[in-house]
Amino acid sequence: MTPDTPKTSGSKKLAWPQVVAGLLILAYAVTFAHFGIERYRATFSHDWRDEALNNQMFYNTAKGDPLYSTVKGPQRHHRHFRPIFVPASLPYVIVHDARAWFAAVALLMALGGVAAFRLGKKLLGEDIHGLAACAAWLIWPATIEVTMGNLDPETFVAVFWLFAILFYVENRFAGWLAFAILALACKETQAPVLAAFGLVALADRKPWRWGVTALALGVAWFVVALKVVIPMYAPDFGTIYNRFVGAEGVDFPLSVWVALREHPKDTLAQIFSREHVMLLEHGVRSLGYLSLLSPVALLGTGTIALQILLQNEPLPVRQTHMLAALLPFTFWAALRGAAWLSANIAKLRVVGTRRQKDAALGLVGVMIAASIVFHIGPQSLFGKYQNYGHDRFERYGDATHVLAKSFRTPTPAERDAVQALDAIDQDAFVIANSRLLLLLSNRRRLGEFGNQIDLNGFDEAQYVALWFLEAECRTCTYARLSPESLDLAADLVTSGRFTATHATDAFALLTAVRESAMRDTPENQRYLARLADLKGRLERDEGLPPDIPDGV
Repeated sequence: MTPDTPKTSGSKKLAWPQVVAGLLILAYAVTFAHFGIERYRATFSHDWRDEALNNQMFYNTAKGDPLYSTVKGPQRHHRHFRPIFVPASLPYVIVHDARAWFAAVALLMALGGVAAFRLGKKLLGEDIHGLAACAAWLIWPATIEVTMGNLDPETFVAVFWLFAILFYVENRFAGWLAFAILALACKETQAPVLAAFGLVALADRKPWRWGVTALALGVAWFVVALKVVIPMYAPDFGTIYNRFVGAEGVDFPLSVWVALREHPKDTLAQIFSREHVMLLEHGVRSLGYLSLLSPVALLGTGTIALQILLQNEPLPVRQTHMLAALLPFTFWAALRGAAWLSANIAKLRVVGTRRQKDAALGLVGVMIAASIVFHIGPQSLFGKYQNYGHDRFERYGDATHVLAKSFRTPTPAERDAVQALDAIDQDAFVIANSRLLLLLSNRRRLGEFGNQIDLNGFDEAQYVALWFLEAECRTCTYARLSPESLDLAADLVTSGRFTATHATDAFALLTAVRESAMRDTPENQRYLARLADLKGRLERDEGLPPDIPDGV
């Protein structure tokens, strides 16, 4: 009997497990939609750069300008091939609010419980086993971490691959292929995952169309995404892409050798980074190590490999959406491990055949218990590590801290900043640093402060918005308020191109005036004094006092 062979039983099926599973799924969707929306309300407690970038693309796609982004310069796809944006943006025609996407992600991750229920029942034999698997998925720390992580279409792959796995186990080729294509559409990094899935299909002796289709589609998607679509729509992607792939005649098959030969230490550090190992180890451990019993747990690692190969410097995997593909395959491996163990328990007559299914249920119960322990314990996945560009890892906070931040009341300074940003005309071109981007992302044109080379980048901008405390924030992954960028911020006013129309110790809003001399106003003087003070502190303390809390 193979691990995916369904078990049979003559026992009467019960309706209550389906009802309880439905209630759990609903409770998860409501709870984490609420958490996501509350975290948005707290706003400055989170680095919103990635969410803003994607939200602007959602907005522009819904407005008839598909996949258009200006946060990192006018381009389509934002250096990634993610056609899922087109269907995913349709609800935006009705709801023009980023908070709707936090609710949508929570709902989608909750629906993964449906696939988990059916997988548990299929592999272990009873509705109650399906309920146990559904509960394990919903309270698994990794599922919660991805739900509460960055708003990105790549987050969707966790559920798309889980449904693809379900249809694979049920031998439903059309359903498997449909969800595999949906996963591919989320990001070009999913191509090696599907190709590896094809190898598993061949090893499982599925009909040839399964393995051949997966291999062919995975390779084709990779070629189309990285050889055709991305270079065509985002020429500046070459700064990353051409380092190892296509540079000086080096094609992809040789890129691993080039990376290892020219940068052996950095390349090995990427492959075996503490972040990769940490998430895999925590994910496996919180499933009671059952996933170690099946090699399918490795299928999701192809997405990490491709991300490493497409970088020209060590890649800190800060964003949980980059690791979303690990979840469904690790979960599937755990269920396969439970099925294998339960079958062999009966063969060894450790328990009677009559108790075999109870033994299987107990094994899935181990998954649930382990998930609870590692969800509330000090090694929770909420206590993720991040690389802040200083070659060290710091705790971002445990579960209690993250949920507390979700309900944190905005400070008066934050409320004041939000009101000022809300007053900006919807059609105005605004440049802002990363903490403010999501609040401004429902517009066609938005630039990120720090990505402009010199004052010429501000010729067309009508407003510049700065959140000063980002310069002091260690957990701001994309903080741009360095001493150099603060000099640029001062030049905007001293050159006479902009004047401070709103300035406090925490926030400044500059309005374009295009004059030749600075206006001597109290707001401008307050703004320049704050910049000078920040620059002095950053230069004196090398930028990162150790105990400054996130967003405070």
